[in-house]
Amino acid sequence: MGEIDEILNLEPMGAKFKSFGFHTIECDGHNLELLEAAFKDKTHEEVQKPKAVIARTMKGKGVSFMENDNIWHYTRLNPETLDKAMAELQEGDE
Repeated sequence: MGEIDEILNLEPMGAKFKSFGFHTIECDGHNLELLEAAFKDKTHEEVQKPKAVIARTMKGKGVSFMENDNIWHYTRLNPETLDKAMAELQEGDE
């Protein structure tokens, strides 16, 4: 268990896709407008390349006790933590 860059570093991911000939777009995977723009981007058609969208995200984003904590890959929410998580997510939407 650990951070991906400590276990199996995949970076620089964008450069790797580019080296295989992909038109590569990197964006904040939590920003729906940026994601939509990346998926709608037609540059790859103009340059006749496949497209790769790398959406950078944070595990557990928006829930303070879950953000960047690998244990939540293996842990279930109980009724109390579910209520706390939902409250934090609802606060973030306001």
